[in-house]
Amino acid sequence: MVHQNAEVTASLTEEYESIAAPDLESEVSDSDGPESSSAPDVAEGQKTVLTDFEFSSEESCDEESDDRLSRWSKGDSYWSKYPPQSDTRTFSQSCQGPALGSSLVTPKDAWELFISENIIDEILQCTNLGGQRAASTKGKVWQKVTKEELNSFIGLSLLIGLERNGDVPVRELFLDPLQNPLYRATMSVGRYEDLHGCLQFDDKETRVQRETSDHMAAFRNVWDMFLINCRKRFIPRDCVSVGEQLVPFRGRCKFLQHLPRLPAKYGIKIFWMCDAEVPYAIDAVIDTGRQPGEETEENLAENTVLRLSSGLQQKGLNITMDSYFTSIPLAENLFEKNLTMVGTLHHKNPHVPPIMKPSKLRELHTSEFGFCGNVSMVSYVPKKKKAEIILSTLHTSEALNETGAKNKPEVFQYYNRTKGGVNNVQQMANNYACKRRTKRWPMLLWYNMLNIAIVNSFSIFNAQHPSFMGGGHNTQRMFIKELVKELVAPQIHRRRKETHGLSKSILEAMGRCGVPTSLSAVTSEIQQQSCQNRRRKRCYYCRSKRDRKVSSYCCECSKPVCRDHSHMVVICYQCMR
Repeated sequence: MVHQNAEVTASLTEEYESIAAPDLESEVSDSDGPESSSAPDVAEGQKTVLTDFEFSSEESCDEESDDRLSRWSKGDSYWSKYPPQSDTRTFSQSCQGPALGSSLVTPKDAWELFISENIIDEILQCTNLGGQRAASTKGKVWQKVTKEELNSFIGLSLLIGLERNGDVPVRELFLDPLQNPLYRATMSVGRYEDLHGCLQFDDKETRVQRETSDHMAAFRNVWDMFLINCRKRFIPRDCVSVGEQLVPFRGRCKFLQHLPRLPAKYGIKIFWMCDAEVPYAIDAVIDTGRQPGEETEENLAENTVLRLSSGLQQKGLNITMDSYFTSIPLAENLFEKNLTMVGTLHHKNPHVPPIMKPSKLRELHTSEFGFCGNVSMVSYVPKKKKAEIILSTLHTSEALNETGAKNKPEVFQYYNRTKGGVNNVQQMANNYACKRRTKRWPMLLWYNMLNIAIVNSFSIFNAQHPSFMGGGHNTQRMFIKELVKELVAPQIHRRRKETHGLSKSILEAMGRCGVPTSLSAVTSEIQQQSCQNRRRKRCYYCRSKRDRKVSSYCCECSKPVCRDHSHMVVICYQCMR
């Protein structure tokens, strides 16, 4: 068999040499002549081989050119498929939590970190000044508001939010015996209505002059002092998030916003920067629109993020945001300040290349990566004909979650983990919102500020006392309850001591709230009050023939009784204190 194969191979070799030899001889012999019969055949064969090679190379070049064209965006930016070689990012190494020097013992200590004494003094000064002017025009005397009274007003506002009675009429809260006795024990319903209607945050006489340069002049000073307290009381660790809040309002306001896609549709828009892990509001900017004498602000979203990030003390932080804020210029500006960002992009953004956009040709659960300088872009297909796009200056690799079934990129997991900072703060603030119906937008912002202050003070206090009230799911509610008691207690004691002739219902409410501690003291005061206000009558139990006139009345049924038909409580001085 081997011999036969060798013979076949030799015969084929001889046949090939016999065919190729004349052509080679003619090529060599006729190479110098201008007319050659075999030369054109060889050249034609060579040309055929070269054409096939060029065709295959042209196909690969066309594929590369198509890939390059699909990575060019309308914003004239090219997104390479290869990640950068060097990484110069520095990350924050700060310790997350309350700032140094803030040691808290009670919930009121945490509350006063945000609603500080300078804010209370500013409101007291402006409220008393405005109240005196309003009372003088009506020929009345204004009762000056004290610090204890203002704190108790704040405490009752928080109590209304705690019990979710924001839509209950004020008179029902104070006069209904089935309601919480803390309302009646703290102040009268008329005084609460006066404070709610006359509370001011600036000098009304100079407001017109200040409004020529600032639409928010009526609330600017108090708002700025509150933000200063928020910025210096907390240290974020490695990531913050930026979002927006629409405070519902339909009254008169120069910077009222109309957002038809939201349920409230009308309100005041506030941009918040919150910590990504701990529910804490770090900074905020109110969208006041075009200020007087200024042109319409361009790139509002980008300028808002830059304004919020300017208050960050530590570098190397990451900022997570949604598609309203995300842009390539913003990512570059933040990277120059040693801040990174992660945010979603809409597929119609001019900086998104065609390869990243939704397409029916893209397979399910696949990703496309693009890198342009220090910025990376990732497009993921969660559903057919859909694409989610994220822009990041924090991630520089093509890392995927290969353990999961959907193969999500790492940047998507990071975004989902850190995007909810603002939503968490708003959710906690809305759980026990103390807002009441008002036509004044400064009062609306005041109530919203109290809600945010509750969340911040609770987060600071909970960081130092994680086992407060057992650390259960209702810890925030118990925190607000204890805070309300601390805020209203000084006013109740002052009212009990300085105000004479309190009604029976008020004294009973004070007794239920723990002031005074002895029921006999309340009884004796009620008897003394009834003796002063009521005329002498015949004893209810004595015979009419005796005609015994008395001035003492039963504290329970209010019947006139004499000494023989009544019982006097004996109590020592030590127990009366």
